[in-house]
Amino acid sequence: MLKLEYVVSAIGMAGPVNSNLLRSKHFHTEVVPAMRGAVDIVKRQVKASAKNVDPSLAVLFNAYTEKKFVEHMQDYNKFNMESVYADSGGLQMVTTGKAVTPQIKDDIYEIQTFADYAMCFDDIPLESVSLVRTRNERSNVGNKVFNQGRLTETAKATGENIKRQIEYFQMKGASTKVIIIVQGNTADDMVHWYETIQEMLTDDHFANVGGIAVADTCMGNKELETIDMLTAAHRIAKVCHPSARKQIHLLGVGSIPRMAPVLYLEKSGFLADYEKVSYDSSSHTVCFNYGLMKLNGTCKPLGEKRNHRLEETLYKIYEQFAPLHHKDYNWFADNVFFDKDGSWTYSGIAKRAAEKDTPDIMRGAALANFTYSMFQVKNFMECLDVVAGGEFIGARGEMNIAAVQQLLQVKDLDDMRVWNNMFGKYVSSARIARKEDSFGLEKFFG
Repeated sequence: MLKLEYVVSAIGMAGPVNSNLLRSKHFHTEVVPAMRGAVDIVKRQVKASAKNVDPSLAVLFNAYTEKKFVEHMQDYNKFNMESVYADSGGLQMVTTGKAVTPQIKDDIYEIQTFADYAMCFDDIPLESVSLVRTRNERSNVGNKVFNQGRLTETAKATGENIKRQIEYFQMKGASTKVIIIVQGNTADDMVHWYETIQEMLTDDHFANVGGIAVADTCMGNKELETIDMLTAAHRIAKVCHPSARKQIHLLGVGSIPRMAPVLYLEKSGFLADYEKVSYDSSSHTVCFNYGLMKLNGTCKPLGEKRNHRLEETLYKIYEQFAPLHHKDYNWFADNVFFDKDGSWTYSGIAKRAAEKDTPDIMRGAALANFTYSMFQVKNFMECLDVVAGGEFIGARGEMNIAAVQQLLQVKDLDDMRVWNNMFGKYVSSARIARKEDSFGLEKFFG
């Protein structure tokens, strides 16, 4: 049965390191047990309902933007999750104009020693075609091009980063395993990228490698691009060091349409060389802050003020985690969740709770955002179990379900070539364009 791990990203957005909670005298007695208890409920119920995958839950923090997470990792005991992943924060540094120096990288590696898995710093051969950055910069494929001419150069730079990262962990005696990020605009690009890095590493280096992560940064972000990334992963598995086959990770992929190819190709045996499949997403941890609820592949706004749809959803969440509350739903809604005018924002909830700082109030405030996020995480994991069984669930959008489901018949590269010839043109695509000369990520965000 497929080992499938949801790595919850942007965990800080779910409130565990909110300053109002951390300062409370009830932090260790009320806040921490409540949050860890919420994770236990999700894990237990997802395991009980799973029929097609062996699900697990992990957490990811950003070693650059969420440093304070480390200070409280021992308090939360990994939130009772299976593993802790640490992102490098490289993208965030570049987008904010921070120079990524060797010393800054070492500082990040020090923070990553507290994690089980660490993402590497990857040098990315992209070029901007617009002087104006957009709100959806990461997902916007129309404002950048891929420079194939810099593929080897950037792969070697990434390899040097990985060597230093591993050697730093070994010097510190850390057991942290590095996840090798694989970039490229095609499957051929990705295989070349990985092979370039592998030639730079020794067996001693690979002792601290925990798998590979296929990234859509240079590829694009629709179903066809996901399938090409998985084709690259299949080919890499045939030539890679055994340590790299321990895990294949999907970076920032948290939608049912994009996860469906992963599940179908694993079920077909196409990805059987990998021991575990994992994916990270911030889709569900950020929803509270935007007043959204993502369930069953859909996304709905719940309104800024107290209303019937919001109350109905909130009550379902409360029921799910009722054993953690010491008060009934009406008390929770009136005294914790909603302000006097019926508005709801987590900053407001936490601030009001801190002013009273009673056990019940602080426990309720901790659960407000965190269970809101975990409720969606649980639903998403359950949806993926259904999809892994061969049945698609959720909003389809432009997705051609019949074409994607044919991936269940793809067992090797010959089958994949047949699938591409017959069905590839019917699957949604958003490919980043290619260009000969470029200047790299630093000027792309400059």
